[in-house]
Amino acid sequence: PNPGTRTVTYRVGGHQVSYELLATLKQARHRTGVDFAYLVAQAGQESGFKADAQAKTSSARGLFQFIESTWLETLRDHGAKHGLAAQAQQIATGSDGRAGVMDADARRDILSLRDDPRIAAIMAAEYARSNQQLLSRELGIDLKKTDLYLGHFLGAGGAGKFLAALKDNPAQSAAAPLAEAGDPHRG
Repeated sequence: PNPGTRTVTYRVGGHQVSYELLATLKQARHRTGVDFAYLVAQAGQESGFKADAQAKTSSARGLFQFIESTWLETLRDHGAKHGLAAQAQQIATGSDGRAGVMDADARRDILSLRDDPRIAAIMAAEYARSNQQLLSRELGIDLKKTDLYLGHFLGAGGAGKFLAALKDNPAQSAAAPLAEAGDPHRG
């Protein structure tokens, strides 16, 4: 920034957020169709709008706190359409069904992309859209923003189990289906 140039910030949920970051989230919305308010809420919830946030208890990192395995899968599946074809091609699916990168330097570089707000926002939007499509198809319902958060936090499979259990018995406590769904953030 030039001396004398002021960075414009907005107050969002108790956080000062730069105009540039909000513009980045809006661009991800335009490129993917995922709700802007959802992306803003996710970035605030997951990292307090800090692009280089690092979880203490898992591999979760970046604006949207992607764990390594979810980041690799999302970038593999959606990176090419957002100018990251070279990185996406380096991510292979192993015999165990997990995404991985053979070259250690390439893996480090690909994982470091979680700290780039533009890339993280696009991948978070793609991840949300994939989860929304999968869960809507499996459960036969329109998902709300809260349901999308469950997809982000639990993965599509865990969110599907949780939402199906609540659909079968809406009066039950959320604790049992949540425990059954599991927590993929321990990666």
